[in-house]
Amino acid sequence: MTKPLWDHIQFQARQRPGALAVFGPAGPVAYHTMVLDTEALATELLERNLTRQDMVGLQMGLTYLHLLLILALDRLSIPSMSFESRDATPVTPDDCRQFGLTAVISGAASPAEPACRWITMAEPHRPKLGNPDHARLAQLDSPPDALVRVMWSSGTTGGAKGSPLTRSVQHHRVTVRRLIRGFGPRTRYFTLMRFSNSTGYARAIAVLAAGGAVVLPCPPTDFVGLANLIGVTVTSGPPATLSALLGQSGGRVQRLETVEFFEVLGAHLPAKLAQDARLFLTPNLWINYGATEVDQAATADAAVCVADPSAVGFVVPWMEVEIVDASGRPVPSGQEGRVRVRGAPMIAGYYRNPDATRRNFSDGWFHPGDLGSLADHGLLRVTGRIEEVIAQDGVMISALPLEEMIRGVPGVRDVAVFPLTGTDGAQEIGAALVLETGAGAKAVRQAISAQLGGQAPTRVFMTDALPRNASGKVMRRQLVEMAQRAVKL
Repeated sequence: MTKPLWDHIQFQARQRPGALAVFGPAGPVAYHTMVLDTEALATELLERNLTRQDMVGLQMGLTYLHLLLILALDRLSIPSMSFESRDATPVTPDDCRQFGLTAVISGAASPAEPACRWITMAEPHRPKLGNPDHARLAQLDSPPDALVRVMWSSGTTGGAKGSPLTRSVQHHRVTVRRLIRGFGPRTRYFTLMRFSNSTGYARAIAVLAAGGAVVLPCPPTDFVGLANLIGVTVTSGPPATLSALLGQSGGRVQRLETVEFFEVLGAHLPAKLAQDARLFLTPNLWINYGATEVDQAATADAAVCVADPSAVGFVVPWMEVEIVDASGRPVPSGQEGRVRVRGAPMIAGYYRNPDATRRNFSDGWFHPGDLGSLADHGLLRVTGRIEEVIAQDGVMISALPLEEMIRGVPGVRDVAVFPLTGTDGAQEIGAALVLETGAGAKAVRQAISAQLGGQAPTRVFMTDALPRNASGKVMRRQLVEMAQRAVKL
């Protein structure tokens, strides 16, 4: 039986009405208050004539009102999607066509000529709401096949793609997230990931369904200080967040005293960064492998990737992962091939994008475009992206192992390796380097050549920072453009 998200949250509120549900800039919110606020907001949305035929875009930032809107629209079985910020560029007519939007709810004022229906809601941290119409809301059903949410991928490969979540898929994802991390009433989850991100959304609703608390950023209080003050037990973020916390000014790193799970998501976690974070921030660091299309497929203590930089975790028991060759035939255990994934939390196809669905879904499997291997004991290793493999002298070279070796060269703070195609069609190994202060480019280049030999990058350029998206993934297409403009060193 697929129970709607709202039934889980109401159950928690009935058991522990005074328990902390949300902590944000306006202070604590108990479960009883959050439920009343959600019901009042759902009533207001009905009075504004929003229906299940609408697709609602949310531009509210990482705020209490944004979370309420997600819950209220879910309560009404009205599908929604979130955008990065309440201060984002107003939605254009092209956006409305691409996303299928019929309404936008934003903290910003309506543009002069809105592309679709525009609803402005102020006071994002403690909104003033009317009275809920409990009788009207009680008459609503919750079809298991109803579309309730569309999540968008990072867009680093072939553009952003929407993953439509039906209520049944959402139910599977909430259930397994509660199971794998033991979410319960003592869980306090700090939302470093925006609600527009699949992880930020899914973690927040799973914690509330389990009776835990969601902690929102409270500027100017810093993340570690607030996490220790509130007693945060779970958080998640990209490797760039760990780098920022370890690189705090003055060289003093404040430990996360109460965190039991810091989940690293969105991008590869370098072994050296994992080692430093476990030593100085928290030993409770976890790596994960998954995608917006399938949710979480593998996980492990980050100690695994310290020992084996290509390891991304052990396959979770409710998902299937296979390694196949280019023809789709399974390869022997431990042999490198193409990763494919399936399981109950997987979507059936992309939102309004049949071409991408045909490319990435086939025979009940999702093909994420990764290269990797799977050991007999379930450890999944990912060595790179299929489209980023570099062909040199008949040898196929993956970027990830090269990056790990280059990070071990003194003077290198960060690196990204990528293929470059010359005018003759031959591929070269390109590399963008971020150097430590005082490191000499020539000396670093010589050290890399000595370390990697024939697999050393032939085109290298220096940059102050690697271009990354909001999930922390390197934008390699931008690096190719940067390399083509840079002077060959």
